[in-house]
Amino acid sequence: MSTTTAAQAREDIARQFEEAGDTLDRIPVGVLDVYCALTADVRDAQARIETEGETLIVADAKGAPSPHPAVEVLTRCSRELRDLAPLVTPKRRMTR
Repeated sequence: MSTTTAAQAREDIARQFEEAGDTLDRIPVGVLDVYCALTADVRDAQARIETEGETLIVADAKGAPSPHPAVEVLTRCSRELRDLAPLVTPKRRMTR
């Protein structure tokens, strides 16, 4: 199972900004840190689902059916990433 760290996510995001001709300097550091951590959590949850997720329903401690924990992580993180996306989306450089 491959996991992504927040530092790797930050490198990926920096590359996207560079390709768009934008810079990470305009994003508040705390926002970028949270976004990178959430991105790493989403990638990790996706990898867990791919590895363990023949079924997305698992048994909880009492044996009752429950959603796979990675699904809950994926849902929560995806919602938070959507909220932050407008702040962390690269802006294309204007050309004439």
